[in-house]
Amino acid sequence: MIILGLHFGHDASISLVKDGKILCCVELERIRRVKHAIGILPQDIELILSKFSIDVEQIEYCAVSNTQNTEYLFAHPDLFSFEIKNTAVSAQHCPHFDMEQSAREIEQAKDKGVLIKHVTNATQHPYVKRVIPELITDTQTHLPPLEHFAHAPHWQPDLPLSALQDNVNANSFSDDMLEMYWPIEMTLFGKQIPGYLFSHHFAHAASTFYTSNADNAAIFSHDGSLPQKSYVGGMYYYGEGTKIYSLTPHYLSVGHLYERVATFLGLGAEAGPGKMMGLAPYGEAVFYDAKFVSNFNYGHPVNSADVGFENWQDDNRHPLLNAWMQHVYERAVALNYDMSKLGDPEHILDKLAVDIAASTQKLLEEIMFTASEQLYDICNSHKPTAHLCLTGGVALNCPANTKMAIEGSYQSVHIPPYVHDGGLSIGGALAIYHHILGFERIEHNVDSSSHAYLGLPQPNHNDVLNTLDKSKFKVSKPDNLADIIADLMADDQYVALYQGRSEVGPRALGNRTLLANATIERNWRGINLVKRREQWRPFAPVVLAEHATDWFSNCIEPSPFMLATALCKNDKIPAVTHVDKTARIQSVGKECGLIRKILEAYYAKTQVPVLMNTSFNGPGEPIVESVDNAINFLANGDIRYLVVDQYLIEKRV
Repeated sequence: MIILGLHFGHDASISLVKDGKILCCVELERIRRVKHAIGILPQDIELILSKFSIDVEQIEYCAVSNTQNTEYLFAHPDLFSFEIKNTAVSAQHCPHFDMEQSAREIEQAKDKGVLIKHVTNATQHPYVKRVIPELITDTQTHLPPLEHFAHAPHWQPDLPLSALQDNVNANSFSDDMLEMYWPIEMTLFGKQIPGYLFSHHFAHAASTFYTSNADNAAIFSHDGSLPQKSYVGGMYYYGEGTKIYSLTPHYLSVGHLYERVATFLGLGAEAGPGKMMGLAPYGEAVFYDAKFVSNFNYGHPVNSADVGFENWQDDNRHPLLNAWMQHVYERAVALNYDMSKLGDPEHILDKLAVDIAASTQKLLEEIMFTASEQLYDICNSHKPTAHLCLTGGVALNCPANTKMAIEGSYQSVHIPPYVHDGGLSIGGALAIYHHILGFERIEHNVDSSSHAYLGLPQPNHNDVLNTLDKSKFKVSKPDNLADIIADLMADDQYVALYQGRSEVGPRALGNRTLLANATIERNWRGINLVKRREQWRPFAPVVLAEHATDWFSNCIEPSPFMLATALCKNDKIPAVTHVDKTARIQSVGKECGLIRKILEAYYAKTQVPVLMNTSFNGPGEPIVESVDNAINFLANGDIRYLVVDQYLIEKRV
């Protein structure tokens, strides 16, 4: 059985699942060369199907999902579109679906999308540059954002974080009434395909639980959306066997708070959260106060005009955010901080900026930890479980993940490489196969970085390499390639790797990677110059899995997807040791191809099983996808060596 998974929102992606196995998850930003690309065109689907020699007639079901508040856009509806429809096939799996109610929901949501109005009016909304013009035309059709599927009558929307157990009862762990999906019929190249449109966070939950290999688990999903309506910002779920049960919305809003603070500090709306995670260790959490460990329903609303900071942008929607920023302002005044340069990226390392970052990071960690422990208590009051599955954009925050895993009550924590919205196409497809159709689960190799190698299959690149200008590039195919790269590393050279299929998710994990010697401190600055990044931003180590605990402590084992931090045990790898002695590690197992062989060869030569690893991309660009992208980086960037398949390319200087 082949199921097509489609995610239409930012980080748009297309997945194929065959008999429960993930064949691919292709993020369209890599093809379009636009970060966080939005929307799907029929030719995108056609490309992926052709790469896997799959005909549209072989697709039995289709799963769709979206980012909150974004429309489903159909540039060529005669070739590719879908409608909400209970077909003969889907009706048996949606016994509680109400077509009249869904029509009312669609009517109520018709003007709530952000894409068409912002693109049409050419605003500065960050989504505008992510949508290709072909998706917003006079001939396109669309469906509005849809995120109200089912709601338990006992869910109280005004509960604080400490009282969420009141929203859960014994029936919550077996209630099939809460169908977090609607039936659809998709038109795809002349074929009508039955399918399901999934709630955003249910698809998130499916992507992590069904790949966890745990028989049962607590599932915790949270992202940057405001929970103004029920479960838009995230949910607590419980997974058992092939089923996922929706326990309660948690009404958390710290993901949105974190994004807003990062933007306020001048780190940008798009990359801001990731940058602030790296900035926080430079500061002290002097503004942290445990009274703010709460959800959206924090205390009394604070008018944003009363926050205090001159350049604060109004956000009357978010009481916790405004209360937090008012608190930070009042403490900053009392402690006599200099506020004159706050928000200026050129002064991002000023004491106030880094202390706000550190304090907000600690707040996020404490909220996520408290919520995960509460979920543990809720589950173990009804259906005991030792396993936690994390997902949603906030699960990209490595220190928070580490705190939940190391200090929490769970025996194991699963965090797949596709916790971001790009993983929703995986989740939807797996939800059809397991939750809806009831097929037994299969084992996934989630202890290896190779699990993330889900990009497009790559052709033989001999023809491309043969056409390179020999006056500019030297191309060789050495038998001892890993040994040669290890020698280059020891000689303090930078080497880019282009191997096989690209990684899914925002982390480079060996196939689209830029390597450097971690023992030489100046490489921290050097690689930031190569990537044209801010000099203060840290880098991550790759380490042979069997040696991880020799070099790092307080770490999740294994850590194959660079989604957790660890403490460095010595001072031998300064280029990847942050100012607080932490590192965001990737442990590399034996299934990981060339990156593994390089680490083995480098360890044999130097007795150091660690290298610096960062993503292979230029500033503001997605990770490279094609060999042309890779060669262009080599030709125009400040590196000398590129490895394509088994070929070593050296730029002549």
